Amino acid sequence: GMIGIDNIKVRKALNYMFKCDDHGNIKEKGLIEGNNIHLPINKFILFTYNPNDDDADSLYGESDFRAAYRYYFSNDIIQRFWNIFLEKFGQPTVIGRYGSGTPKDKQDSYLEILKTIQTDTAIVMPKDLEAELLEATRRGDAGYKSAFDTNNAMIARALLVGTLLMDTGEKGSWALSKTHFDIFIYILDYLGGETEDTIIREQIIKRLIDFNFAQPKYPYFKFKSLIKEDQEAKAKIAKMLVDAGLINPEEEWVREFLKIPA
Repeated sequence: GMIGIDNIKVRKALNYMFKCDDHGNIKEKGLIEGNNIHLPINKFILFTYNPNDDDADSLYGESDFRAAYRYYFSNDIIQRFWNIFLEKFGQPTVIGRYGSGTPKDKQDSYLEILKTIQTDTAIVMPKDLEAELLEATRRGDAGYKSAFDTNNAMIARALLVGTLLMDTGEKGSWALSKTHFDIFIYILDYLGGETEDTIIREQIIKRLIDFNFAQPKYPYFKFKSLIKEDQEAKAKIAKMLVDAGLINPEEEWVREFLKIPA
């Protein structure tokens, strides 16, 4: 029978340690779990994002969120103080006035009436009680929204996401917004290429073929690119080269260049 993969499970990288040679390659049983349990490396699919060196520590990679964390942390603090600000100034303070000599029990009763003003749509109060809403002088949102939006823009920038892709209210030309979108697509396309090469082809397809065949020929796996090419412009370029006699239209690469099936 053939050897296949029954299932793939995700494991936390921090639960494992690595033993590498001087060139950063993991040794045959250099994957260690828990209490010094050595595991065969071919039982695992490893993907390191943003390695910064050729040693065991670099195999854990570095997240893109590291560059964005300071702005996330700042927003977390801003949100707390913003909530306090809204609670304090969102509704005006109610001031009640009663005549001198009002008994203590009536004062307490009046206070309960005033407390319901902010929560009820209608209240009943005696004639000798006056109520007034005290509006505090404040400047807009005290700058919280501006700081919050700035941090969001910096988070997007740290992750290479264009600000015009978000609902920020900013205005920009169509060409600029298209450039922002194209950069985002290039990033996704790059991650797709990394997944093709490092994970699927090298660690899944190649291993399965080696397990099952003596003289293997490896199939080629590839995601469809997210980048939309300008086929009309490419066709014009090809025609100019053919008309100038610089290329032969029957050459195989021309069909591939123009995405024309054989």
